[in-house]
Amino acid sequence: MLVAFASVLLISWRAVRGWSLQPATPRELGILAALLLLVGCVLGYLLWMLLVQLFTRFDAKGIRQPHFPSSVFMLWRDVTEVIVDAVRVEIRSPDKVVQIRLYGFRHPDELVDLIRRRVPAHVRVDAR
Repeated sequence: MLVAFASVLLISWRAVRGWSLQPATPRELGILAALLLLVGCVLGYLLWMLLVQLFTRFDAKGIRQPHFPSSVFMLWRDVTEVIVDAVRVEIRSPDKVVQIRLYGFRHPDELVDLIRRRVPAHVRVDAR
């Protein structure tokens, strides 16, 4: 995919600059390499965010979410605050934070209700 994107960038660059049969200059290759690095970093970040959401797990004891280089496990009894806004749920304990993006859920309200049932009764659930 990155090779295809690089080809499109190079062709676009050449079309804007004017077609020539000469090989790409070192400046053009540098710009292309920087753009490829930028696109690769953005795609890598988006892939990481997707994988974090896919591998976040709930059970009767708590919630586990992957974090580099290990994972975070938070017991439900340790939760001190739950913050809900339009795009995410943030679950906090004194020393850990787990964020769940709501865009991948068909019924995000049911997820919030599940979390409310799991956390202790004294925990504040702040809907913003």
